[in-house]
Amino acid sequence: MIDPPGKRYFQTRERLKNAIETVGRLGAENGMATDRVAETMNLPASLDDPFLLLVVGETGAGKSTLLNALFGGESDEVGFEPVSERIELFQHGSEARETDLSEDIVNVFRPISALKDFHLLNLPGTKAIGSAYHDVAERFLPRADLIFFVFSVKKPWGDPTWEFLDRIHRQWNRKIVLVLQQCDLRTEEELAAILEHVQKTARHRFGQHFPTFAVSAKAAILAKTADHDQAEAHRQSGIEPLRLYLSGIVESSTSRLVKLTHACGKARDALEEIKVRHDVVSEIIRADDEILGKLESIARIQAKRTLKKHEALFADFDRSFVSVRRRAEKILEAEFQFASILLPRRHGITRIEDWISGITMKAVRRGIESGARIVTEDVDNLWERVSDELQDRFHLKLSSSGSGRANWDAARRRLSESVEDATAALRGISLLEELEGLFRRRIPRFWGCIITAIVSGLAGVTLTILHRGLPDDAMDLLVELVVGVIFTMLEWSPWIVLPLVLAVVCLIVAKRVASRSVKQARAACNSILDLYRERIAKAQRDAFHEQTAAFYRDFVALFEPLRKVCQKHRMSYEPTLRKIEKVESSLTEVERVLHPLLVPPNLQNELKSTLVELPRTN
Repeated sequence: MIDPPGKRYFQTRERLKNAIETVGRLGAENGMATDRVAETMNLPASLDDPFLLLVVGETGAGKSTLLNALFGGESDEVGFEPVSERIELFQHGSEARETDLSEDIVNVFRPISALKDFHLLNLPGTKAIGSAYHDVAERFLPRADLIFFVFSVKKPWGDPTWEFLDRIHRQWNRKIVLVLQQCDLRTEEELAAILEHVQKTARHRFGQHFPTFAVSAKAAILAKTADHDQAEAHRQSGIEPLRLYLSGIVESSTSRLVKLTHACGKARDALEEIKVRHDVVSEIIRADDEILGKLESIARIQAKRTLKKHEALFADFDRSFVSVRRRAEKILEAEFQFASILLPRRHGITRIEDWISGITMKAVRRGIESGARIVTEDVDNLWERVSDELQDRFHLKLSSSGSGRANWDAARRRLSESVEDATAALRGISLLEELEGLFRRRIPRFWGCIITAIVSGLAGVTLTILHRGLPDDAMDLLVELVVGVIFTMLEWSPWIVLPLVLAVVCLIVAKRVASRSVKQARAACNSILDLYRERIAKAQRDAFHEQTAAFYRDFVALFEPLRKVCQKHRMSYEPTLRKIEKVESSLTEVERVLHPLLVPPNLQNELKSTLVELPRTN
């Protein structure tokens, strides 16, 4: 799609007008003086200065077709076709209509978007202009930005338009462009000759060169509806160099750029005044974000420091567990020693379980109190730090209770309950069930040895009595048994010594069975306790970590009402701040485009030449 002439300039102007209107509304909304607001709101009116293009040519030269090709007229109803033989001033209107501007000039309104930025004065043949020249000279020539003199390639050398051109040039010295229209009616050789003749005529009559363009407006219009290769058809029409030249004139108009620059500077001043009014608000919002936005981060860092202080508590928990385990070993020795009763004394094993649970829980409760105190002190210190910062910045005094301090009782209870619940797993320890197997395995071996020792001993005593004889009284019997055993052994009577030796061996084996059972029971007990020790230590640590984190979450939650107030405060001002940022960005972009007029005069011409590169003309 071909851009309309002067697109960049008009886009910049429209952007500036929108920015100025936004600045005016912001000023009215934010207490700017009424006259200052009115001055700002009136700035866009000074920019509504349509580009005035005069088109002069004899009837049939193709002026209307040329305007349709350049500015987008598509039909007789909405195009630039003449409606009378008078001078026609084309302007934008919501619908097609005509009104008399004077006896010789008719105002033609068309719903063509380009007419919002251009006013086009179509002057018919020079004979018709003659009677209206004074009116044209008075109303339009002084402010004309550019004049197109349109010649038909059919008869350019005898065209009366040259006379009118001479008159305009001598009296008004306006920017003039010569347009050879309907060039599709001539061959390339003929067109080259006509173009050379026109340029020579201009140099001869006026002593200067006028930009000259050979175009076929009809071909340019047909190119818009071509089935293929529209760009090439448009190029061959020759209309593009003329459009670029017209755009260059619009975009390099010093008077218009100065107006834009002046309006942009005024808008910038008004915006700076509004920004000063919002600096305090912006600082408050920034401070809100800085303090409240970093609360969670501060709380996480402080929670890590607090947890490091708990490491001593975990070591105390472990030492209490080890101490209980040592006491359990002594009870096991009493339960499994040689002189213990035949069946396990369940009350002793149960006592081990109770001791482990009770003593450990007692140590944990002491540790919980110490740990809760550490957390509370750290959170209170953090509360004071934040409170002091808010007091310094906002003169805001924090208070969540009558004492001005936060109440952490509920958090302390949660900490105690959570750690006790983690330690309560000790109540499920099953030493009794684990050790019953040892008791059951010990009984057959132990009593086998004891019974064998008793039977062997009785057999040895009986043989000794038979060998030595039976005394008369019990005392003598006892003496005889002892002496008999010794003498019998001295005499080395194997059948008598063997039962006695067997009895002794069985008693030694029974003793070893009892000792081995003690070691096995101790190993089994330690294995079970070590397993629980690891589980409970992890559960206690996790409980402390979770509840310490909950402590600090409660701390952050205390600021939620203040956060909501600040958020509401921010939401009420952020739309304005965003508008300020957006309009400031628009003004900055406009200033970038207008930069050549913001530098010293000796550089303006050089920069202006880079702003718009004008096409070469024939």
